[in-house]
Amino acid sequence: MSAPAPAPAPSPSAFLAPPVPADVDTAPGVPAGPATMSPAEFMAAAPARTNGSSTWANRYADELRAIVLEHANGSARNVQRHLGPSEIGHLCDRQVAGKLAELPPTNNVTDPWPSIMGTAGHTWMEDCLSAVNGKIGRPRFLTEYRVTPTMGFEGHPGTGDGYDADHEAVIDHKFLGDTSMAKVRKSGPPRHYFVQFLLYTLGFLALGLPVRRIALLAWPRTGSSLDGLYVWDHEITDADWEFLRDVVEPELRYRKAWAAALVTGQAQLNDVPANAADECHFCPFYRPQTARDGGYGCPGSTAGPAAA
Repeated sequence: MSAPAPAPAPSPSAFLAPPVPADVDTAPGVPAGPATMSPAEFMAAAPARTNGSSTWANRYADELRAIVLEHANGSARNVQRHLGPSEIGHLCDRQVAGKLAELPPTNNVTDPWPSIMGTAGHTWMEDCLSAVNGKIGRPRFLTEYRVTPTMGFEGHPGTGDGYDADHEAVIDHKFLGDTSMAKVRKSGPPRHYFVQFLLYTLGFLALGLPVRRIALLAWPRTGSSLDGLYVWDHEITDADWEFLRDVVEPELRYRKAWAAALVTGQAQLNDVPANAADECHFCPFYRPQTARDGGYGCPGSTAGPAAA
């Protein structure tokens, strides 16, 4: 299967919204600032946080927050140099191509706390399921297991959350907030989750393990009861392998062609087609102010239909 040629690169201006005049309100009752604003000016204009019972407590809260942020940004998950199964299936070509090209991130909006809680939850579940193996005297669960998918995805290994031998199921833990949980309950997992599960399945099959189904274990990250657990499952069919072969693998090759152009300087990030429906807030290249100042980064949904 030959790699499709990249689509003609659109002009970066197609992804940029027109600048907002300085004398036009950006929101009711909120006067617009200058056409550009430095990060320092933006932070200075923000109201001061009240995170402690005293001036010292406020300063100490800021110190602890900085410590956590520094550690989170240096975690193995955040500094990995290859694209794993969890990232390949995103809808947005721009996001995936930028990651493949290892472009510097611009997103200063996201908070690492949900990811930190997810990491802690994964560690706890690994201990829990491993303990089950000890109690029953056999390896029912494989946990945090390194796998390498096949079908053209060999260069993108990852660590599968688990395999349940009793049900011949590949399982994946997600620790979700209320909004994400509601979406999974209503519509099932997003596309990149589904692709991730299928790639893990290929990896476990390559180990000689039978896989009948995949199961998303959606744990309530912000809830106070295990009653909030929701399990979504999907029985593996030939249509899943056709989807990987005919859609995801050619799509990945197309994105790698864009990544190569980004690395050599033949293209810029905003030349790559974008899909603003793909959770822009979590993208490392999200920079909404790009829609105003044309700076490096992706404006995402702020650019309107042209970015979709």
